[in-house]
Amino acid sequence: GSSGINAEYGVYKRDFKKNSITKFFKAHQKEEWLRERYHPDYVEPRKKELKQWKAARLDIFKKIQGMGYFDETGVCHEDQDKLMKALDAAVILMEGGTTHDLTILDGRDGNSDKPLIAIPVAKMKKDEGEKEEGAADSDDDEGAVKDDDDSETGSEGKLPQPLHKPQSLFVRSLTPLITKEDMLQVVKQQEIPGFLRLAMAEPLPERKYYRRAWVTFAHNTDIKEACSKLMNSKVEKYDHDLNVVVNRELSKRVRMVPPLTRSLYALKKDVTWLETMIEELDKGAGLWIGDSTMKEEEEEDDGSPRDDKMDAGVYNNPLLAELREFATSTLTVPKLDHELDHGETDEDDIHIIKDDKLAVLDKAILYLRVVHMVDFYNGSQFTNEDEMPNKIGVFHIRGPCESSVSKTTLQDVNDWNKQLGEKLQLILDEIRGVT
Repeated sequence: GSSGINAEYGVYKRDFKKNSITKFFKAHQKEEWLRERYHPDYVEPRKKELKQWKAARLDIFKKIQGMGYFDETGVCHEDQDKLMKALDAAVILMEGGTTHDLTILDGRDGNSDKPLIAIPVAKMKKDEGEKEEGAADSDDDEGAVKDDDDSETGSEGKLPQPLHKPQSLFVRSLTPLITKEDMLQVVKQQEIPGFLRLAMAEPLPERKYYRRAWVTFAHNTDIKEACSKLMNSKVEKYDHDLNVVVNRELSKRVRMVPPLTRSLYALKKDVTWLETMIEELDKGAGLWIGDSTMKEEEEEDDGSPRDDKMDAGVYNNPLLAELREFATSTLTVPKLDHELDHGETDEDDIHIIKDDKLAVLDKAILYLRVVHMVDFYNGSQFTNEDEMPNKIGVFHIRGPCESSVSKTTLQDVNDWNKQLGEKLQLILDEIRGVT
């Protein structure tokens, strides 16, 4: 009967899936990306490296916060200049800069995102008048080629350095057999001064599993010369020429999400997501666990195993308590007329809450962005961001609260919550190892 047919079909489906997976592994087993994703010899060191990055990022987050960079800085359109400054400060420290280097951010032109750049002028002068080649058609969705000719003069060392503005080259396509080590060898053979790091993207199935790569150099590298040197080199082992262009600066680092993200009903969902994500990401990276030495000493005295204690509530990120307090104090339906934000709430009552009340939420969103490389409002995670040219790249914030928000319905808010929730769930599944 039909149950027999269903059972047979189930067996067929399982076999088909198993065969497809076997075939896939056989086809790609020699390729580094597959080993990196599944082989314990690769997966474990990578996890360890990610933990180290996050621990360093947490230290920087605390330092920047202590210096007041996040004070009165909302994750919203109105505060985007202050946000950019805070993120740039974090990046300068991530690039090994000092608090002295942070002073370069105070020379920022108020109307532009370009800070003053301190580069020995002799290094750049010879580039003047040369036409930029091969950069305009780079397909990595980043803005116009950077121009450093407006640099400040002065002696290096004395002047703060714009470490948040490294220069980079974009390698369009590498065959899947080429490993990171192969690429590093090519770059090192060229002996280009100022080389910092190399990032290789996940392979693209729709492009025969070819990969893209980014080679990052110090801010004062002669990037055109570096580009022509790499253009003329190849990965000998595979006789593979490198298609290299000067990587363009991120044109839109800060991007907007709809103003309905200020609705009480979006905010309630966000707080729940933020709590879960911060806790799971922190624990996965071993952050905020048994933080004070005092706790560790007590544990050793009472002789119980360290791991039990870890789960017994030694994890303690103060942000979580702040989020819970914020939810109970701020995220309640306003009872009195004067508590309503008139003109921005209609009878459909999506209850818009003003940005100045969202400081705790914004601190949590910034925490995820800086420490865990998660762009919350876009539901995306950049686990290899520390190897990329921009150590803090794209960041989504709440767009301006126009009058159109009054036409927003509760259904719009629910649709947004559902769409964002699905993306955030994928990140959680990845953390939990759900496939």
